Amino acid sequence: MAEPVEPSRYDAFDMLATMVAVVRFDGALLFVNSMFENVAGVSRRALMRSSLFDWFADSALLRETLTAVARNEIATGRFDGVMRRSPVAAHEQLPVHVIVTQIEPGADRVLIELLEIEQQTRQDREERALGQVQANKELIRNLAHEIKNPLGGIRGAAQLLEMEVDSRELTEYTQVIIHEADRLQALVDRLLAPHRKPHVVSDVNIHEVCERVRSLILAEFPRGLTVLRDYDISIPTSAATASS
Repeated sequence: MAEPVEPSRYDAFDMLATMVAVVRFDGALLFVNSMFENVAGVSRRALMRSSLFDWFADSALLRETLTAVARNEIATGRFDGVMRRSPVAAHEQLPVHVIVTQIEPGADRVLIELLEIEQQTRQDREERALGQVQANKELIRNLAHEIKNPLGGIRGAAQLLEMEVDSRELTEYTQVIIHEADRLQALVDRLLAPHRKPHVVSDVNIHEVCERVRSLILAEFPRGLTVLRDYDISIPTSAATASS
């Protein structure tokens, strides 16, 4: 086996949570980091007297990838394999995702990173979830922008209509349109600027709420619907607010 490379060149790899090894194209281990040492359960000195091929249940894909990198056919290769936790105990196996990376063109060694399949799956899932969140945010922003323009037109048309009608009943309908457009506008603004402070609901007289609901119902059923109102006028504003 080859003499190990001076460890100071690769000390930073000991800080990684994945297994890292530096090997020659013949499989000779020149360096392994602490995680590789922990998973293998063998000292670093003993590991570097072995070949990386000894630590794989089937080293064919590893050999092929190393050969391709050695010939400069690829700079990086990936594949799934099965790593032995012991070179002599075939039943102690660990599924891993292997990444073979060329350190520099023409170099006689490559960098190999081994990720447990479960860990790789978790990382992929987290990346997909993050991507989905970003896509949803972009969709919401686009949708909010598309809603804002017609809302302004609806509100403006309702205001113009209110100026033309003389009927108090019709004026109530235009007020419903204007208030609902304003409410939707406030909702769209919160969607476009989620960093703002959360909306705090202020005190509201319950009678005003009931009247608002009545106006909405009458707007939906302009014919043949009668709403009977029976409010307790003795309830003061503060009590009506508290009851809401």
